[in-house]
Amino acid sequence: MTRVPTIIRLLALTALVLAAGCTKEECATCIDPCGEATLVIATEPDSLGVDWTMTRSDGFYFGARGPYTFTDIAPGEYRFIWRQSPYFTNTGPDTLDVTIAAGAADTIRGVFDVVTGPVRIETVGPPAGAPWVLEHILGMSWAGAGDSTLTDVAIGSCRVRWGDVDGWTTPSPDITYFTNAPDDTSVVTGVYVERFAFPDSEDRLVENFRNAYTGMDLEHYGALLHPDYVMLLQTSTQEEFPNVGPTLDVPEELDIAQKMFSGNAIVNSQDELVPGLAAIDLLLFSRLGEWATSPASDPIPNARFALFETRMLFSRGSASTLRVDGQVKMYVAGRDSTVDGVTRPYFELIGIQDLTGGFAAGKAVEDMSWGSVKALFR
Repeated sequence: MTRVPTIIRLLALTALVLAAGCTKEECATCIDPCGEATLVIATEPDSLGVDWTMTRSDGFYFGARGPYTFTDIAPGEYRFIWRQSPYFTNTGPDTLDVTIAAGAADTIRGVFDVVTGPVRIETVGPPAGAPWVLEHILGMSWAGAGDSTLTDVAIGSCRVRWGDVDGWTTPSPDITYFTNAPDDTSVVTGVYVERFAFPDSEDRLVENFRNAYTGMDLEHYGALLHPDYVMLLQTSTQEEFPNVGPTLDVPEELDIAQKMFSGNAIVNSQDELVPGLAAIDLLLFSRLGEWATSPASDPIPNARFALFETRMLFSRGSASTLRVDGQVKMYVAGRDSTVDGVTRPYFELIGIQDLTGGFAAGKAVEDMSWGSVKALFR
């Protein structure tokens, strides 16, 4: 069949629609006893998202993308058109005149050469690599793990979904979008960060703290604490919880953390039933200014410290959520550590000063200081 220019075909099809044609599949449905037929629209490669249209002289017009099946199409004369695309070329005719006979089972199959370009996927971090799935806008997908080069990825819009790896933080966002080109290799990189890396800097220690606290991981949380660790509580916390002193030391901190991280309801030292925690979220934990050394007059002297702005949510299932807003002062202590013959700094958390907000009860979200949240579980 002679090919008709795309613009002319589109104008002709538009005219059919505007002439009160039906644009629904039901308009091609057979009404007994006409002898309905089955028509399968297929593509090679399978599941290729090719746009196509079918028309009939009475004004019927229907279009879809990719494979499709009419299970009860009415017999008659139809015009079928594969729509052109920059992503692939049709090895056969774009336009077909099709006669559907009563009771027939027919197939229209389009065979396409996909225009491809190479894609290089790289995962940084996990020694064994990380899982990923590459998805194309046309519906094709590839799956793998670690560094891989794919030579047959169709050009156009793509995305890579990064999978989780135990002990590593998944890239954020966990989906990378890109456009594949036919000539140059598209390189997509997913950077994973070890959740509990060697704490050779103040910031790395704080990152480990965040991961342990939000992960409710008692083992790694305990490993962060210096033997002389203390948390400095506010006067308001001591007034609200008379059984709590001005500080929490390592045994008290770990006892509280064990109860918080367990997710179970507990009865605290004030004989109060405290609902268990479902999750801890640090929506904000941002350092304000640089790290400095605390003076001799500081409650925790001669330590490295920095001020952090924070917002924490302590979710308790059907019970009210506890919210902590404000600032905290994080104190860390460093020493040299030799591992495999290599000496590096090793930092531990030696103190926290609670400067967060106060308490407002009777709401779906209760605002509390961080120290008061901990005191609930003492």
